[in-house]
Amino acid sequence: MFRKAIEKLNIRLDILRQYRSLLQQDFPEPNLKALYKRQSLLLRGLCRIGLLERWHRTAGNPRLTEVLERHPHIRGAIYWPYLHNDWTPERRFEVIDRHYLLLDGPAAILLAAARGKVRLASLRGSGPELRLVLDKPKWFMREGEVVLNLFQEEARLYSVAFALGLEDGKRLAYVGAIQGSNLDQAAEIYRQLTRELHGLRPRDLTILALRMLCDAMGIERLLAVSHKARHHESAFFGNLPEGKIQANYDEIWSEQGGRLLENGFFELPTKISHRDLSKIPSRKRASYRRRYEMLDGLGSQIRAACAGGVLTQ
Repeated sequence: MFRKAIEKLNIRLDILRQYRSLLQQDFPEPNLKALYKRQSLLLRGLCRIGLLERWHRTAGNPRLTEVLERHPHIRGAIYWPYLHNDWTPERRFEVIDRHYLLLDGPAAILLAAARGKVRLASLRGSGPELRLVLDKPKWFMREGEVVLNLFQEEARLYSVAFALGLEDGKRLAYVGAIQGSNLDQAAEIYRQLTRELHGLRPRDLTILALRMLCDAMGIERLLAVSHKARHHESAFFGNLPEGKIQANYDEIWSEQGGRLLENGFFELPTKISHRDLSKIPSRKRASYRRRYEMLDGLGSQIRAACAGGVLTQ
């Protein structure tokens, strides 16, 4: 019994050393503020040693074990907010753990994205090729486990971060962020692409592609975080500089037919339907027809990718 107690103590000490190393990476500044942050979060970790152990005992979820080896910063969700600012550390672990348990069948493509960029689909117009790409960049680590991006050449024009979940026996996706480009010429690029996309804005195309992806993976519900529930609104970050966050999520999700729920999420439809062309003014009908043909082709590519035709970059 004494030997087992010593072994358990050594395991916990090793976990705490790794946790302390993680804090040092997240708060490396040589000042009192960073020191205070590291020490207070270390104390918080000591108080939640059982949860820390769960992060290090993932043998029952080999996919999460693999991803933690590639992306060890994920464990930071024990102290920083993740996706929804009201989620507890236990809830955050549960969501991340569940996400990787659900990566089977068509959703296996999301595991490939944790290993590297995965091309989901492409569009060709009069300009450079547009690509829909799945990946897992570190700067979205607090908004979801995978990111769907719209690329033009090497420029990341729009990104939406999400994680899969399960509620009441139904598979769902939680959307934690949507972000545009920080290029100086982004507005002009968007205007040009809207013309090439037959009047469809690049942001809307990205969201429609996410809905197509969810449908292809058998996701029954799509929940997008509201503006007030965003992780950036957490007290963890203090007061963000004025103008730091510009996009109003409530407006974006409402435009997409979203309905605000009591839990701080907007529910968006996963199925996509087209307007009856006969009810569209004749002068716009040809443009809408081309748009719908484009979207139908995009949906076919996404379904094919989820069925096993994964193209890595």
